[in-house]
Amino acid sequence: MSIRTVRLDKETENVLADVLHKSNFSISSAMKAGLCVLQETLTQKKRILAFEIYKQLDLGPGDKKIPSSTNTRQAVLNTLKRKHKL
Repeated sequence: MSIRTVRLDKETENVLADVLHKSNFSISSAMKAGLCVLQETLTQKKRILAFEIYKQLDLGPGDKKIPSSTNTRQAVLNTLKRKHKL
């Protein structure tokens, strides 16, 4: 176990005091819990599926506007240009 020195600005100090008051945690326990939450958040960001990225591209309605798979790269570029009016 190691000892760390942490500097907190006034706003963060107020947040810490609020967390301690609401949770009855010690400062060490609150910091450990915060680090665990941060670690989980960072881990979840790496789990983004390719479909989730594709879904955000907003390629418009299907039907005949869906290009063949051989032209996907150009179709995505055209769609982005059209969407952003480039």
